[in-house]
Amino acid sequence: MTISDLCQSTCTALDGIYQYIRPLLANRRIIRSKIGVYALPGAAPVFVTTDHAIIRALRRRLMRLPALARHIKKPPTTVLSGLSRLKKVGTVKHGGWGAEYRLARRVRMVRRVGSRAQQKT
Repeated sequence: MTISDLCQSTCTALDGIYQYIRPLLANRRIIRSKIGVYALPGAAPVFVTTDHAIIRALRRRLMRLPALARHIKKPPTTVLSGLSRLKKVGTVKHGGWGAEYRLARRVRMVRRVGSRAQQKT
């Protein structure tokens, strides 16, 4: 059911609908099947953003743009806009023109505890 249908059938304002939808989404009582469309679990497929589909595909292997677009079944322009967002955030790396896209490595900061106390004076 769309948000506008919910507003009309319950005679509730848009802000009020979202106030009730947020806890239901958090508790997984309802799922988002499209932007602005919600359903009961199992009644419709879950909505997956392009960014999440790109990240999931790149977890498996490195890919070039055409192969990535075929894999997630989206047009190359849509995939390219998602890749540019992910590159800006630092989630995806690109080797250059015609190169493959890959996930960026996460660097963990290791904190040395008591490093000065271990030094001999």
